[in-house]
Amino acid sequence: MKFTLHGEEMEGKVYSIDYPNDLMNGIYVDFTDDYIFLSDVCVDHREYIEYMEDEVMEHFDLTQMDIDLDKAPHSWIIKSLTNVVIKSAEILCMEACDEA
Repeated sequence: MKFTLHGEEMEGKVYSIDYPNDLMNGIYVDFTDDYIFLSDVCVDHREYIEYMEDEVMEHFDLTQMDIDLDKAPHSWIIKSLTNVVIKSAEILCMEACDEA
């Protein structure tokens, strides 16, 4: 699938991944030197996931597997989720400050 990433068009391999922990479920796009992770639980990502559902992608069901979360791409997905949580917390804090 073609994407525009950092201002340039790139081809990425798209995978749907299910983990034992539902928080890690989502769409993983693998580029040569970069990646994108779209989380099923992130409201901002759902629009993109719905758009991509018509795309042909490989599905990985890891729900019954023992996974080393310190190894790529699993560690990258955890890093992405950490960034999503931090960004969401920042937005909530700014909204709370504006209401005070």
